[in-house]
Amino acid sequence: MSACPAPTRLINCRDPGRPHLILAKGSSHTYTALSYVWGPEDQPHRTTDANLPSYMCSIDSATLPRTIRDAIYLTYQLGIDFLW
Repeated sequence: MSACPAPTRLINCRDPGRPHLILAKGSSHTYTALSYVWGPEDQPHRTTDANLPSYMCSIDSATLPRTIRDAIYLTYQLGIDFLW
């Protein structure tokens, strides 16, 4: 857990059934961090300019790898709002 300046983007985990991205941009948030290798550059959940607006509304958690879904749920269970 960290309370230092956040990364550029975080996953909001307040509703684990409907996670979404926020732009942190220099603000300070408490968040958990997951060390995770996504794989090749063409992986399906890579955030791009094209999908950023939809990811800020909602990320379909059913399409995420189990590791990410578990990290979102654990972050929520810990009472922490954000995941990086």
